[in-house]
Amino acid sequence: MKFFSKTIMSVFAVCIMAFSFAGCSLIELNTAKFYDQKVALYNNEISVNTRELINGYYNFGNANFDNSSTPTLQGVESTIEQLLNRKILVEALEKGDKENGVPQVKLTTAQFNAAWQSVYDYINEEVTTLENELRDDENDPFVDGSEGEEDTTTEESEEDAYKAEYTPYKPTYKYENGELVKVNETSYIYDKTENTITKQEKPGEVENVSIDIYGISNDELENKTFAQKAKLAYENFVKNYWEATDSERDVNSSSNTSYSDRALSKYINNLQQAENGLNKSTVKEEIFLREVERLYEVYYENQLLTAYQEYYTMNDTITKEMVLSRYTSLAKAQQELYSANTSAYVSAMQNNAASMYYQSGSSDWFKVSHILISYSDTQSSMLDNLETQLSAGKISLERYNAEVQKIKDNVVATDRETGDTYSVSQLLEKLQGELYGKDSYTKLAIFKDYIYRFNMDGGVTNAEACYYIPTDSANDQMVEEFADASREIRKSGQVGTISGIVESEHGFHIIIYLGERTPLPVDGTISLLDLDNFLLNPLNNKTMLDKVIEQISISNYSAHESSLLSQIKSGKEIVYYRSVYENLFS
Repeated sequence: MKFFSKTIMSVFAVCIMAFSFAGCSLIELNTAKFYDQKVALYNNEISVNTRELINGYYNFGNANFDNSSTPTLQGVESTIEQLLNRKILVEALEKGDKENGVPQVKLTTAQFNAAWQSVYDYINEEVTTLENELRDDENDPFVDGSEGEEDTTTEESEEDAYKAEYTPYKPTYKYENGELVKVNETSYIYDKTENTITKQEKPGEVENVSIDIYGISNDELENKTFAQKAKLAYENFVKNYWEATDSERDVNSSSNTSYSDRALSKYINNLQQAENGLNKSTVKEEIFLREVERLYEVYYENQLLTAYQEYYTMNDTITKEMVLSRYTSLAKAQQELYSANTSAYVSAMQNNAASMYYQSGSSDWFKVSHILISYSDTQSSMLDNLETQLSAGKISLERYNAEVQKIKDNVVATDRETGDTYSVSQLLEKLQGELYGKDSYTKLAIFKDYIYRFNMDGGVTNAEACYYIPTDSANDQMVEEFADASREIRKSGQVGTISGIVESEHGFHIIIYLGERTPLPVDGTISLLDLDNFLLNPLNNKTMLDKVIEQISISNYSAHESSLLSQIKSGKEIVYYRSVYENLFS
């Protein structure tokens, strides 16, 4: 089975990750010599330094070129340009530039809070990753030294990926009486006199949930030294925001501290190593605060840029003619690409359905989704071990089958809302009971609810597109058991029909038939109604019309951003210190 997700990257991609050069192909980088040297300077005010360049290049810049760690001059210079452009636009949005038509963006309390919360969420994720690595390196020892318990830290972090509640797609336009009608749910106020834009805060958004990193008021903070602030910030984080997973002491560790404690120490130690040569304080609280401030700056800038993009999109005009023209152009381009390459089309339909505008003329595909209940990491390891023992002749086939069945019988589905657990057969029985006698529309709503409560395939959670299954098994690139079971339930012809328990290498599936795939015309006869009736995923509410409008919005904003930057930079001097970055990436 192909599991996939979609990531949309901003024009101004920025790396959040801490500075780490493990695996990078730098030639014995001398941090003391290279850090903080300028590689570009704009208008004698805004600069990009080597530290920012290294971080940006190895985490997003090189992906635009060769998808490898091998530096290319084109990739390095493009990364510098992206970083410089981001800084230029951020400064314009902070101050406002009426001459060039740039309003000052005034963030709300909720947006500031979101930036601070992102900082803490990021740090917790990084520390949890290090904790999992420590556990793996030490073969998952437990506090009491026993071997029968299961470390669920990794599973819990993976489970978080499936907890997102269903979020209906919010269109900026809707189809109404044959025309496009603007939908403005996000309200930004533009003050022409002050040249400012501010988002209207909703009730409940203005509570100060995370902005205070020090735990004291700004007045109390005013006369504190950096060292004192650092100590307050660190203590406040540990007390109020750190999501430590292991509060007990690990007796197997020579330091007699918990995995969480050791992971946090390792996180700070990594930050310190990244600062070698910068002549910075090595006090852990001060290292921590410098990183918090760095992260906050990035997330704050993200909030600023996002607010402006939302404001522009809200006021951007998209016409019926633009939509129909853009869809036809996109679909015809894919038709040209795939019509002579059937295997590439089959692969795209099954692996990247969300990007498909062109649909081949014959109705040879249908739509499904599923609930997946996976084996735990421990159960997967036990199954692998049994397979190894069987292959080596250490256990009989009868013993093997009996042990495997025991493991299968202990696979459980956990309800994320209530915490209740069910065997896979109990879950199927429960679902069948709720679906019995319901119409197709209600069945889809019930199944969607089950996805968010029980499913362990992150690829279908809030997915823009469902899974497409070919009617001809010769075209399969999916797991055989899954595809065959899907074709079997299709025979009913009833949307909302579900399978029994389908076992595959990924675990246990309950599959639902979502209907046939109806091709859309690419000959110019397409209508807004056609696009609006084409649901990308019958379990979601996003249509092909929404998708095309979204694509136009992104394209329009990108063009606007480029034009705006050209205006702002016009007549300004940009100096590139080529020898610095050539030596850096030699």
